[in-house]
Amino acid sequence: MSYLEYMLKNFVSSIVCIVAFIACAPKMSLADREKAHSEHIEQLKEGALRIEINTAYPFQTNAVNQVSNVIWQFTGNTANRVIVSGSGDFIEIKNDTLHGDLSYIGERQISSPYSSTDIGIRFNSVPREFEIIEDSHHKFIELVANISDRIENYDIRIRLYPTGNASAYINSSLRTPIRYDGIIVKSNDSESTEKS
Repeated sequence: MSYLEYMLKNFVSSIVCIVAFIACAPKMSLADREKAHSEHIEQLKEGALRIEINTAYPFQTNAVNQVSNVIWQFTGNTANRVIVSGSGDFIEIKNDTLHGDLSYIGERQISSPYSSTDIGIRFNSVPREFEIIEDSHHKFIELVANISDRIENYDIRIRLYPTGNASAYINSSLRTPIRYDGIIVKSNDSESTEKS
């Protein structure tokens, strides 16, 4: 058997395995998606929704990316994807208040007063603007909010997916944007206290 035949045989075998793996992946039925969509709407109405964050996706300049990749070389993280599960990061909607305590990995755009212990993104207030958008075709819910604390303004976009996952996109007036991914839980299922 020639080298070319050997490589072709291995390539075809690999393709067959990949196709079989993808075909066996569990799919969410339309009924399950609609049920999850309804549950998320109900959680929003009850004012009891919490997203436990597990991954952060910072948007940084090329220079910072190069340095970050060297620092995180053997940790499983990269400059563009940092695992934060176990750090207690969350976003919570309780009644009309949006509460979040998130690790921040990124760059400050404008120098502003802040303490060395308060470098994360923290908010706990009623948004100035709040809108719920339902995408009936893709069955996700998007929450759009604008929050201000004493120094910083945040434009927040949260997408709730029927799979139980969520993504939060946060643009700050003082920092580079960042995206967080996490899982949706009922607010009372989890502690709603700030992390220490």
